[in-house]
Amino acid sequence: MIKTLKIRLINDLDQPIKMSKYRLEVGDQKFEGITNNEGVLQHDIPVGAKTGKLILDKKLVHRRENNTGEIRVENWSIDLQIVDSMTPGDQIAGAQARLKNLGFFASKEIHEQHDEQTRRAIQRFQTAHPPLKVTGNIDQETKKRLEEVYGS
Repeated sequence: MIKTLKIRLINDLDQPIKMSKYRLEVGDQKFEGITNNEGVLQHDIPVGAKTGKLILDKKLVHRRENNTGEIRVENWSIDLQIVDSMTPGDQIAGAQARLKNLGFFASKEIHEQHDEQTRRAIQRFQTAHPPLKVTGNIDQETKKRLEEVYGS
C-alpha cells in the first residue's frame, strides 16, 4: 500500500525553491526529481514509512559559515507521519500537518493549538493562494483550498 507525499519547499524569504534538483530517501527507496514552479515535490511512498531524508542540489543549499568560512551543505530529515483528517474536532492538527508538509508551518511538532505560530502559517498559506481572505483562521474556503493543494 502507498500514500502520496507532497512537500512545498520555500527559502528564508518565503519564496518557493523552484526547478531545483533533489533526492528523497524513504527506507530503501530513492527518488530523484525537480521541484515544480511552486517549489513542490510529490512522490508515492510506502504507507508504513515514518521518516525520510531530503537532499537538495548542493548549489542551492550550501552556505559559508561566518566564523570559519567552511561550506556547509544542508539536508533535512522528514517526519512522514500520517496526516490527520480535517474534521472539526481535529481540524487544527490536520491543518498544521498539511501546512508543515507544504512548507508553511515551521514547528517541529504538531501541537493541536491555534497559537500565533499556527496563525502565521495559515496567513502565509492564505496569502500564497488568492483570493483567500488573510485571516489566520481555518475558514471553510481555506480548509477546502488546503485540502485541494495538499491532495486530501
